[in-house]
Amino acid sequence: MLFGCCVPSKDYRLAEQAGFDFVEFSGAEIFNMSDAEFERVCESVRAGKLPCVSFNSYCEGSPAIVGGEFDVELVSSYAESFCRRAAALGVRMLGMARRMLEGCRRAFKINGPMRNAKPFCA
Repeated sequence: MLFGCCVPSKDYRLAEQAGFDFVEFSGAEIFNMSDAEFERVCESVRAGKLPCVSFNSYCEGSPAIVGGEFDVELVSSYAESFCRRAAALGVRMLGMARRMLEGCRRAFKINGPMRNAKPFCA
């Protein structure tokens, strides 16, 4: 059995020192980094002992992935950039946690984000 830790990227070394087997970063945090910040995270992971095997927090409300604010072009663009960064870190799994708003269940099934993300993550 492997033990991982969800940590902010700045705490990568702490997770390594604590003896975890892998880390999971916030996808939203990684997406919102500048290119220089992201490259520093990549360098830390490449030089370290712990792989980043997955992301949690696909997005933090923006872009909207359900409901009336849903925009397929915006979601597709986000998914493409998100998956490129995930691939650069060697991520193999993406997690999405969302609050299901009343009336959005059907919209999520129709406009689900994975339909837009999968072509970029393959």
